[in-house]
Amino acid sequence: MTLPRLPAELHDALRRLASNARRHVQRDSGITNTLLERLGFLAAGRHDFQGVYAADCIPAHLASRAHFSIIVNLGERRRRLHAARGPLPVGHFVAIVGTPRCVFYNDPYGRPCTQPRVLDFLALCRRPVSMVLERVQSTSSTFCGLFALLFALYFGRGGRRLINKGRPAFRLNFHRGTDRVLRKNDALCVVYLRLLSHLRYRD
Repeated sequence: MTLPRLPAELHDALRRLASNARRHVQRDSGITNTLLERLGFLAAGRHDFQGVYAADCIPAHLASRAHFSIIVNLGERRRRLHAARGPLPVGHFVAIVGTPRCVFYNDPYGRPCTQPRVLDFLALCRRPVSMVLERVQSTSSTFCGLFALLFALYFGRGGRRLINKGRPAFRLNFHRGTDRVLRKNDALCVVYLRLLSHLRYRD
């Protein structure tokens, strides 16, 4: 079976990230809000993915939507703008997916949400919040943005629609165990992102 051609920008980015993951290269695997959002729009489209936001910049109107799928950088934009000179650390990324009955919060480190601004947004959703507490990312990995993108696309409405349209379904099946074992999940994450992207462009 021939897979559909992906946009060159998306194809090249996934190929580079796959190569980095296989060789455990981390130096340019950290990803900015802008690039991560661009990959999300290319892989899913603006209808099924609503973007990447700093913790203090999540649009409140999203909370009233029956379906939404976003990535949140747990760093706060205002603090960065007013920070002292010197390089600022890259924030950690998580995925938040809204469904009519529940809102899912997924941190690749398997940690519950403690960020006050994000907790405020979750409260605005007025639905039960399910925090996924299963760790899939190693402490040495900088792929948190890509894990968050995968969760946002896979569990969002667009991902469920693609997977349930009679196509060969796949489940996210990550390695579990020690930090060294979890490093293998970086490569798996890129594989799953590529599969989801191909499913979308097959339509």
